[in-house]
Amino acid sequence: CGLMCPSVFGERGFALPSTLDWLFALQVGAEEQLQSVFNRLWNDRFLLLTGLVAAPVLEECLYRGPLYVFRDWAASYTWWGAAAVLSVVFALSHSVAGLSLLPLFALGMASAWLIARSHRFWPSLALHFLYHFFLLSVTVFQSLYWMD
Repeated sequence: CGLMCPSVFGERGFALPSTLDWLFALQVGAEEQLQSVFNRLWNDRFLLLTGLVAAPVLEECLYRGPLYVFRDWAASYTWWGAAAVLSVVFALSHSVAGLSLLPLFALGMASAWLIARSHRFWPSLALHFLYHFFLLSVTVFQSLYWMD
């Protein structure tokens, strides 16, 4: 189609900048590791239950528990600053890199917002459970689909 629809990708195809290429390769590696973990989870029901119940409870107590305890004692800007710091630590503690940190940071801030809005701890816990449930169900579905 030469002159009528010139390609923005050039003649040799589209080449990603090296930084983006590295980031996507890192993401693919993380997804492959996550897939192997979820394959083990699917085969071990106790591990599946632990991933759905124990992990959200432990992580919420560790990363949002201090926010819940000090929700009425700290000034608003101090509380939200602590929420941001704890959300960054929460994201970094999951040993992921690249763009995978953003959803985890958003989950941490959404959980903090739920605590600030409702003055209760359980909505934050429910959000974390739903997040884990979504990740596990999508990955289990994909692993069942890939087994064929």
